[in-house]
Amino acid sequence: MAACFASHRRRCGDHCTVNCTTADSPISRVPNVDVLPFESNAPRIREAMCAKAQRVPRGVVILSFGRQVEGGASGFGMALSATDIAATTATVAAGLAECATGPWEVAIGTSNSGGATPFNGYDGGVVWAQSVEQARAVADPRVTISGAVDREPSWGPVGQARAWVGGFVASTGRRLWNFGSADGCPQTVGTLRCNNGWTVDDVLWVSSQASPNLVVIPQIHTRSGSQARQWAVIAARGLQVGSPLRIAGVGKQPSACLQVSGGCPTTGNDPWTGWLQLREALDAIAETAGTPIGPPRDIRWSWQ
Repeated sequence: MAACFASHRRRCGDHCTVNCTTADSPISRVPNVDVLPFESNAPRIREAMCAKAQRVPRGVVILSFGRQVEGGASGFGMALSATDIAATTATVAAGLAECATGPWEVAIGTSNSGGATPFNGYDGGVVWAQSVEQARAVADPRVTISGAVDREPSWGPVGQARAWVGGFVASTGRRLWNFGSADGCPQTVGTLRCNNGWTVDDVLWVSSQASPNLVVIPQIHTRSGSQARQWAVIAARGLQVGSPLRIAGVGKQPSACLQVSGGCPTTGNDPWTGWLQLREALDAIAETAGTPIGPPRDIRWSWQ
């Protein structure tokens, strides 16, 4: 760990104040086959989380269960019910609590994928907040339970996205992590337009402005650094309107890229390269220079 930390301090100077061990905190896409049948999968889930807690003393796990559907989430195939999601979350929390030496948080994640649906608006946000509370009621109290959403402009209408966040924050005081993207947003300060009718102000609202309980883990996948520059512009806009981004991490997907055929030729940044891209993009704008950012978070399929 010391060598890792020292090497990144040499590359990014005094802004590099992150403990390298936290980079193992993952965002896991959870297909239904990793959950069902629950009775046979539960021991494997708990064992994997215990092993993680033994490697990393504290951190955050985001469990992305797919887009929201009636009664639960898509599970990237056969739907998982709210009860399945709560039981899985409780099992993850149990494995972490059993073996951890420091605090952990498990965030229950969905997305705005699927366009305009009954579940991507205000009522969907309310229901997802209820799912978070349902999981919290059965999870080990030593682990914090929160919500998360992969919010991407290209995936759905901005009105529904804003309404969903409004429903969630009106229904619970739990933290909400946005681990999404800023599709089509500008890479230089000036214009505000993004993809699909969204604006920089919309991305800012669903990432920070709607509630003090919102935090963001921006996706910084592109090797070109384009996504880092987009989020730096959003951060600058946040300061301009008095709603600074709370950047809790940097979303990367090297593990997921290894899990798919052909990899990710243009979007497979390694974790610390992406982190440095965002660091440099923020520091290139006078207003956002030195903005605190959390460590890299690896996105992967399943528990390993």
